[in-house]
Amino acid sequence: MDLERRIEKAKKESFGRNCLGTAFFISSVFSRDGYFNIDSAYNKVLKYLVQLRRANIGSLIVLHKLDGKNGLNVAFHAGVITSLRPIRITHRDGLNGKLTAECPKYAKI
Repeated sequence: MDLERRIEKAKKESFGRNCLGTAFFISSVFSRDGYFNIDSAYNKVLKYLVQLRRANIGSLIVLHKLDGKNGLNVAFHAGVITSLRPIRITHRDGLNGKLTAECPKYAKI
């Protein structure tokens, strides 16, 4: 299934899905959209990712923040790059949220 068809499929249903599961589905990591908690996402996907020097359409993007309590770099949001000029990240806004294509205000790209 190509990128556009995966996005259209992800738009149709949002219940029980979150940004991680949807990003993994759209970027073809998994064949179904769903919910992933951060521990499961880390063990199944995030620990295997490599950072790219250049963004590509269809690339998974994971946003991180520094956890003030223990100083760990924690993944907190994910999406898929769907446009380079202007930069657009297709992502689900939280649990059960709608799918949008934008550059989130909190993303420093």
